[in-house]
Amino acid sequence: MATFVLCDGAFGGAWAWREVEKELIKQGHVVFSLTLTGLGDRNHLLTPDINLETHITDVVNTILFEDLNNIYLVGHSYGGGVIIGAADQLLNRISKLIFFDALILEDTQSINDLYSESFVKQTKEIVQSKGEGFRLPKPDSGPIYNTDHPFKTFEQKIKLMNKAELRQIPRAFINCTKKSSHPVLEPINQFAEKAKQKNGNTLKFPPDIMRIGKNRLN
Repeated sequence: MATFVLCDGAFGGAWAWREVEKELIKQGHVVFSLTLTGLGDRNHLLTPDINLETHITDVVNTILFEDLNNIYLVGHSYGGGVIIGAADQLLNRISKLIFFDALILEDTQSINDLYSESFVKQTKEIVQSKGEGFRLPKPDSGPIYNTDHPFKTFEQKIKLMNKAELRQIPRAFINCTKKSSHPVLEPINQFAEKAKQKNGNTLKFPPDIMRIGKNRLN
């Protein structure tokens, strides 16, 4: 039996892991699916003050208050940056980091640093014109439970205090087999390729894995 803590990406929430959670529990695992502050059923808490550290603290506090250990910490997309920050603070509680088509931050990097200047500029213009200057509107197409995302989480640079120890935690990268040309996925594709070249610890699943199949994380 393992303990899974699941962190979704931008616009998402615990609801995105519903089927995965059912399957993992059926297999005897303990599962905590998180909704980060300002998202999902916590969208009423969305304010201009929410940043990356807020979301890292969401994960850290869940682990501490639930007194979890030997954790498989899973992050999807933007959630990859969040779980890196949480693991940095809770090194002895994490058994494995699992990046599910996820972004991976290094010390002093922000999510925006992973993207081109033109893409970031375009995104900022949308935030200013349609998101009151602090929220990135949810995509027009996508799951009905998506909600607007606090943009400051993309701008804040992460501060990692235990870089050497963090690198010692085992990692896996789960990569969907079909890719869109959308620029959001460009750095994610690069991280998947790096993981494959480094140690081959990259798992491939069909593109509808977000709907049916994160259940093979174990």
